[in-house]
Amino acid sequence: MALLQQSMQVQQESMQAQAERHDKAIDVLTQRLAAGESAESSDNSSKLMSELGGRIAQFVFDLEEEKTFSKWYARYGTAFTVEGASLKDGQKVSLLISKLSDQVYDQYTKRICPKEFKEVEFKDTVDILKEMFDIKKSLFSHRFACINITRENETPVEYTNKVNALCEAAMLKDIDPEGWKVFFWLRGLDPNRDQKQLAYFLKYVEQKLEQQQKVNINDLCAEWQKFLRQSSVLLEMSESDKVVKAVQSKNLDNRQNQKPSNREESRGEHCLNCGRAGHKTPECLKPQRTCFNCQKQGHIAKFCKSARFSESKNTQNVLMVGGTASEDVQVNSIRQFVSAKVEGKTMDFQLDTGSDITQNASQF
Repeated sequence: MALLQQSMQVQQESMQAQAERHDKAIDVLTQRLAAGESAESSDNSSKLMSELGGRIAQFVFDLEEEKTFSKWYARYGTAFTVEGASLKDGQKVSLLISKLSDQVYDQYTKRICPKEFKEVEFKDTVDILKEMFDIKKSLFSHRFACINITRENETPVEYTNKVNALCEAAMLKDIDPEGWKVFFWLRGLDPNRDQKQLAYFLKYVEQKLEQQQKVNINDLCAEWQKFLRQSSVLLEMSESDKVVKAVQSKNLDNRQNQKPSNREESRGEHCLNCGRAGHKTPECLKPQRTCFNCQKQGHIAKFCKSARFSESKNTQNVLMVGGTASEDVQVNSIRQFVSAKVEGKTMDFQLDTGSDITQNASQF
């Protein structure tokens, strides 16, 4: 009995060891298969990118020829989204970037700076390129283009294709009777005389259409009247501002050109002590004079502020002196001067009323 149990235990351990070896073999085989599939997948992706790269033309932006990114992507977009669906997002970005011209690539990298192109997802890359390298025309611009369609040396097929493309871009099928009225209302504005109004109403109608709101010609008429009122207010404000500035400028010119009165000019340009020009009173080298009017020192009668000056300016100057020594008489202090303009220049003239001083002896 014991021998049987021992045999069964040995057999069980053998089977367990065999199961472990089998599991290890399976793990190794799985790892090898996974490595082989990864390498094969990598090779397949490289081959697919090379194949797609050979089929996709380079994108070159040309505004005059209307070679836009949207047109280019409409032609080759399925190479990325359908044929290249198995590619990783980064591989799609790399393939797209490799198909950009040098100029387009340079502009794009400046736009996304400081990021690198591999840091931007494929969808975002397409959206940015569409925004940068497309011609943005309003719906009414397309509709106006339909009205002005002309054949320019095209073959019948080319001309027909052009008409079809322009009409489809203008979405003519979506215009109802009111929409046609709006279109012809805008079409009738003069491009020169009504230039501001035309630009204003085109923007107004485009905004309404983007908001999916209906517009009729009565709305445009009301908006035009509002536009005229606003323009009138702005014009009045502008004219008022011009008048205010003109008055301020005139007042400034008057202040700059205004000359001081004779009295102010004399005070500003002549010494109050000696009456001469060229220096100020504190700088005068002459001894202090005594005013004949107020008997104060430091100024002569010509510059006296005393009220007695006006009372005595018409009387004769009389000075009582105790002696006859001429050096004791301050002649300059009692002389009368009048300022007058001669040929545009201000000059001082002495009033000639006879002798400057009448001397009488003290006993008289």
